[in-house]
Amino acid sequence: ESPNDERLAPAIDYLKKNKTTGTYALGVRCQVWMMLPPKPDVRAAMAQDAKVLLSSIKQKGEGKGFYFYNPGPRTDEYDHSASQYGVLGIWAAAQMGVEIPNTYWNLVETSWIAHQDASGGWAYQANRNIASTRGMTAVGVATLFITQEYLHANDGILCKGNISSPNIERGVKWLTDDFAKTPHPRYPYATIYAIERVGLAGGLKYFGDINWYEKGASWLVKAQREDGSWPEEEGMPHFSTSMALLFLSRGSAPVLMNKLDYSASSEKQANWNQRPRDVANIARWTGQELEREVNWQVVNLNAPVEELHDAPILYMAGNETIKLTPEHEQKLKMFIEQGGIVLGNADCASPAFTNSFKALGQKLFPLYEFSPLPEAHPIYANQMFDRAKWKRKPAIVSQRNGARELMILLPTADAGRAWQLKETRTKEELFQFVTNLFLYAVDKEGMRARGGDSYIVTPDPKAKPSKPIKVARIKYNGNFDPEPGGWRRLAAVMHNASQGELAVEMISLESAKLDGFDVAHLTGTVEFALTPPEREEIKRFVNGGGTLIVDAAGGSGGFAASVEKELAEMFGADAKQLDNALPPANTIYSADGKPLREIGYRRFARAKLGLINVPQLRGITKAGRIAVIYSKEDLSVGLVGQPVDGIIGYEPSTATTLMSKVLMYAAGKTAAPATAPSK
Repeated sequence: ESPNDERLAPAIDYLKKNKTTGTYALGVRCQVWMMLPPKPDVRAAMAQDAKVLLSSIKQKGEGKGFYFYNPGPRTDEYDHSASQYGVLGIWAAAQMGVEIPNTYWNLVETSWIAHQDASGGWAYQANRNIASTRGMTAVGVATLFITQEYLHANDGILCKGNISSPNIERGVKWLTDDFAKTPHPRYPYATIYAIERVGLAGGLKYFGDINWYEKGASWLVKAQREDGSWPEEEGMPHFSTSMALLFLSRGSAPVLMNKLDYSASSEKQANWNQRPRDVANIARWTGQELEREVNWQVVNLNAPVEELHDAPILYMAGNETIKLTPEHEQKLKMFIEQGGIVLGNADCASPAFTNSFKALGQKLFPLYEFSPLPEAHPIYANQMFDRAKWKRKPAIVSQRNGARELMILLPTADAGRAWQLKETRTKEELFQFVTNLFLYAVDKEGMRARGGDSYIVTPDPKAKPSKPIKVARIKYNGNFDPEPGGWRRLAAVMHNASQGELAVEMISLESAKLDGFDVAHLTGTVEFALTPPEREEIKRFVNGGGTLIVDAAGGSGGFAASVEKELAEMFGADAKQLDNALPPANTIYSADGKPLREIGYRRFARAKLGLINVPQLRGITKAGRIAVIYSKEDLSVGLVGQPVDGIIGYEPSTATTLMSKVLMYAAGKTAAPATAPSK
């Protein structure tokens, strides 16, 4: 909500005037200052609260390095619960630019490590025969992630291996084990907020194999009461609701980038995490630029491929040769074919990583080579930051399927180092590039909440099977199959809607090879030419009652020019019918029994084509049926589902709907419209 909202403004004004010195209140109030526009009065308020918190931390005695409810002289008055809020307040102040001395972070880290018990957990207080709890262990781990950012940024700069913290690892193991044995801890709402802090501070998607956000969100949704609140905790009517909302909102923020731990597929641990705060820092910077919170997380290739799509970008870093198992190579390939982008950074400009990253791309997609991103590419010229204005232009190469980027590599800039060290002033272009890449990958507006709706579609085993539709994907001497993942997704969509069971095969145009198919699909991204026998086979198929569907993948002008020549060669004067689009009332648009309503074009397409809101399919009619259906505008990339930029074509939902209708029409499955077709 806007801070100027009339419902919030009085509360914010109250906070600005309030003179509290309480640790909990100050720690949470600093989170508010961080969310407001950084005007002078807000900066002054943050600096004042940070000053109180810096002076309130115990400097000696049993409570050294910790906080209590309020400042006071007694050194034995402290607890870990109040202390986490003190640290969270100072962390917020540091992120807003308040200078925090390293002596503070050293004091905090040393003290929290000293209070970790032998089991790896933390209790409410140390050395008082109090058992460790999930909540206190979570705040201990989160605190060490924070101090790691300020005390150990330089540890991995020289690329001598992954940076790890034994204390963090022991704490995470304690949490993982506790999750397995204790479904609902005491003080669940305070605990769930602490768990969220660990997940976001450390980029952890899982504790062991437990998806903490999925588990927590599921429990909270079930526990919510009819009036929107949650059951009060410890007699505080608003506390539990506040904690629940913080968990759900901050934990569900869009994920900018997944950092890939690919060492699980190697004989030894890969150097994937030499800069442990690199993605955390770029996510925070990007969120500030976009004026909305974005998350990051660590994933591995042992997870289902669908879970890799929490983020549109999968980040791989290292300075050694990448080694993956065949199973994990295929999972990475599937992620990319489902619309994902893999971003690589050669730590310390390592040739070994660069060469193996390129080799991996060539192995997964042999048709596509790596080359520099063109200066006019939408990543550079169509996003928030214009590369033409960069003082330094880092080398960036990519592997492209002719319509969108598959794998992108920073071979020499060592962006991970810049992100780890927060070099936003001297190497800002490396931060701007990732923001641009993220906006490109989601077409500026397609940010999805973590745990929200996904464009990934899998077959529903409960869906009622329907009659098959046999589809031949035509092979030729060219880029004939740029988006194979789109057809897998379309098959699942149509299966789940009982619109038809797609039986899809790649077919070379040899004599009689198209016999028995309902539909033949021809697509591509570059100029091409068919041989005379290939043309004759397509003509024979169409004249025999088959339907040819053609689209220019990505909206490729080169492919469109070539295919229009080919269609004229095959169908002569009949090809003139393709000069005009089919009218919106054409039967093809209601082939599934539903009228075609809203038509969506991608932002890039609207800029190129103008403001149009009707479909542009074209057709050749033979013997009373549309035998050839042609789209100059992309359908193939749209079938994948990811709203990537730079595509001249329909939004994914529209592309999927159009192709479904076309297939049903071509296979003779046209149903009577439920209502009159839209005009």
